[in-house]
Amino acid sequence: MEPPLCFRGNQFMTVSGSAKPLDSLWQPLADLKRRIDAVGGFVNAHAHFDRAYSVTPQDFESSYVNKHLHEKWRLVDAYKEAATEESYFRHIWAALERQHAQGVRLCLSFIDVDPIAGERALGAAVRARKRAAEELQLRFLIAVQTLKGVLEPAPRDYFERSLSEVDVIGGLPGADKGRGAEHLDVLLSAVKRTGKRAHIHVDQLNTPAEKETELLCEKIIKWGVEGKVTAV
Repeated sequence: MEPPLCFRGNQFMTVSGSAKPLDSLWQPLADLKRRIDAVGGFVNAHAHFDRAYSVTPQDFESSYVNKHLHEKWRLVDAYKEAATEESYFRHIWAALERQHAQGVRLCLSFIDVDPIAGERALGAAVRARKRAAEELQLRFLIAVQTLKGVLEPAPRDYFERSLSEVDVIGGLPGADKGRGAEHLDVLLSAVKRTGKRAHIHVDQLNTPAEKETELLCEKIIKWGVEGKVTAV
């Protein structure tokens, strides 16, 4: 066992008085990063890059702050209505560049595809996916975000049209309030049909009354898509 160290001046010293350079010492975080880099780098498994850098101080002062979560989901509507495909692209690309600079080599981001965002955010994300592979050597996966549900005709149409472009089928049963079981049937039937994975937001209110995780498990068995679904 090596003798204990103390710090004197700008050097680490053993109790016997001999100096020891810092880079010769075990540094847990640096060691962890080396190990992660050795197997391909960091992974960001859940993001919403189409909304990156869109929050403002006024958002925290608005009447939404103390509202129910389902009402807060509408907070982004003003941004989504105003955003062009080009502005969506700039936000997504800035987030991807920042992720790359921090050593992330694979990202999964939910992207809004609905009657408010239209297909503008998805178009931007598809462009960013190609550019990230070419310029950053970063794998960028896209999941459809179903913030407006999938049961009403217009949101359902956007959802179905997105399936050919996205890598992952996102879900949010709470978005179709009181009809979560039907929402999950739509998502998991798409998983069965396309062979793509699902990544589903459940129990978003964090209350004991919510049973979406249990419901999701039952639906996974019903549709026979075990091993194809992630719950968050």
